[in-house]
Amino acid sequence: MRAKQVGWVVAGAFVAIGATIGIAGAQQGEGAGPPADVGTQRDVNMTPQQMVGQAQGIVSKMSADKAQVQKMLTSARETNDVVKQLCLDEKLSEIGSVKTSAEKRVQEITREAGRAADDKGAEDKLRHAFTVMKVLEDRAAALVTEARQCIGEETGEIGESSVTVEVDPNMTPGDPSEFPRGEENNTPPILSSPVQ
Repeated sequence: MRAKQVGWVVAGAFVAIGATIGIAGAQQGEGAGPPADVGTQRDVNMTPQQMVGQAQGIVSKMSADKAQVQKMLTSARETNDVVKQLCLDEKLSEIGSVKTSAEKRVQEITREAGRAADDKGAEDKLRHAFTVMKVLEDRAAALVTEARQCIGEETGEIGESSVTVEVDPNMTPGDPSEFPRGEENNTPPILSSPVQ
């Protein structure tokens, strides 16, 4: 019996060592497949100048978003709501970091856009920088949504909703809301009890 317990302990140790090696390898990137596609094909048809313009617009939007979250934080401070203050302060800090990163990307996009006409490598760098810019835009938008949740605002939009129904012209004629006629079974089902 004692040998069986030792065997299980040894087997458990091998499993633990294997898991540790697997985790360490994953953290170092060993055995990892190709990097995930972040949507580089999303805006392929844009010219370098359009990318620069859109990137600058993204930074402007981030500035407005940051000012909006700052207003929410000021309001939370006026009402002495510590929970909202902490939450909003964190979101404001994160938006600031994302905005700083985006401003650096705009500089890179502007630089590479000037060289893209002559250099294929610069065009690839431009597309990569623009893809990262779009990811930063998405992150900033998510942070603004999270900031609204800090103060309890609903994130959905309220408005009129409508339903559109298209009817297939090849559908069988008749009113589908009517009970089907034909094989009617008026006999109730036989129920059986597990205890008889």
